[in-house]
Amino acid sequence: MSLPVYDLKTTKADGDHSWFRLSTRDFDQSSITRLDGFELKEHYNPYWVNQNSCKDDIEGLDAYVPQRKGASLIMRHIAQWTNPADGSKHQINAKITYNDGLRAGFTVERNSGQDTFFGFGAGQWDAPTNQRPYSDISIDFSADDGTALDGFKGTTGFTDLDGGANPYNEGVELLEGFDGVYVRSDAHLSRYGTNGWAGNTDENASVYDEHGMKHYLGATFSGTHLRIRYSVAIGQARGMQFQPVDSTVVYPLYYDMNGGTGGPKQRN
Repeated sequence: MSLPVYDLKTTKADGDHSWFRLSTRDFDQSSITRLDGFELKEHYNPYWVNQNSCKDDIEGLDAYVPQRKGASLIMRHIAQWTNPADGSKHQINAKITYNDGLRAGFTVERNSGQDTFFGFGAGQWDAPTNQRPYSDISIDFSADDGTALDGFKGTTGFTDLDGGANPYNEGVELLEGFDGVYVRSDAHLSRYGTNGWAGNTDENASVYDEHGMKHYLGATFSGTHLRIRYSVAIGQARGMQFQPVDSTVVYPLYYDMNGGTGGPKQRN
């Protein structure tokens, strides 16, 4: 089923999705727990090992490499969710499950003592192949305090989707749980696969400037289960993270108890 696609230059998601924001940036490595089928390799980058400009032993980079299909890990306190029914706030945990893939894993990059969690990546570090390297993962959310996540909605995004000489290069397919896609009408992206968007022209190193926003894919979701497939062109090696841009949502919400009752309000 095709998702509705909105022009990010003229349309923003409804405010209901601003109660939760899925981002995997600036994450402390100690928050990653319950490694079931993942192996942690320190100072290791599985995606660029055979690239001429990189080495196997890379200072400041760790990799969580899945050892089998169905491998999973838990990211605790990935973000806070405000329950729109009563305004209560809850820390959300995310279970990441590796469903399938080809030359794929997860990395944590340490930058001046601050960890940045790259949710997934893919690349050719061994024998050549005629198939795009990819990582198919699921994310299942739960409240750290056990609260039921009724009416759970959120927003997320993917930045720096590079293009190149191939028809499409680095891209993301939104497979399950998503209810909307937000891209600019002049985006440097093309459709592919299942609700997928990938870079189709040039490479990009920026994120928030005018050019960077042409390489951005925004998305909204409803419910506690998501599934995505990230892939890169044959011969390429890259990484990607969940990095929403605030402008995806039309306005932030807050909860006004108003004497014990209240609900979502537009901030003045």
